[in-house]
Amino acid sequence: MNDFVQIVIISILVISLYIYYESKYSELEYVKSTVDNHLYLVRNREDKLEAANMLANIKKKLTKLVNILEMTEGNNENVQRLVIKFNPRRISESISSSNTTSYSINKGEQIVFCLRSKSNNEKLVKLNTVMFVAIHELAHVMTISVGHTKEFWDNMKYLLKHAIKHNIYKKQDFQKKPEKYCGITITDSPLD
Repeated sequence: MNDFVQIVIISILVISLYIYYESKYSELEYVKSTVDNHLYLVRNREDKLEAANMLANIKKKLTKLVNILEMTEGNNENVQRLVIKFNPRRISESISSSNTTSYSINKGEQIVFCLRSKSNNEKLVKLNTVMFVAIHELAHVMTISVGHTKEFWDNMKYLLKHAIKHNIYKKQDFQKKPEKYCGITITDSPLD
């Protein structure tokens, strides 16, 4: 009888985990980008190829930035941390029910991006705006402290300056022209 109860409990747990996993990730699917021929996990929408291509372009730009910093600023310990922790193979789109816009898991193990407007029929956000957010996430990867500390803002400013210098990101003046992004409004930048 005791073994039977254990089997039932384990079966219920396994089924519950399967249902949870399927409900959380079924709206996402792997789509092959025509930019780099890699697979990206994106929302299953009509424009899923565009979303995969956007992620490929984000990955390409972030990788370029990290590589430039490694070559030119390789002695900087923050850059060394970024080079070690940034994983360009683990970039994906967020699920529609996500309460956060974009986030990094374990400081670079995976970076998840909101790519779609929450108020405009899930239209894809402009690439340059997503790049600002991507650089924000990269700053989290290179920062030891957790959250939006002075160290984080200094690192984000550093990354933005280099991204602008190397034509990876075009500076936006969010104070003059706030930008809607995934349910929030970006109103400032560390460069202001």
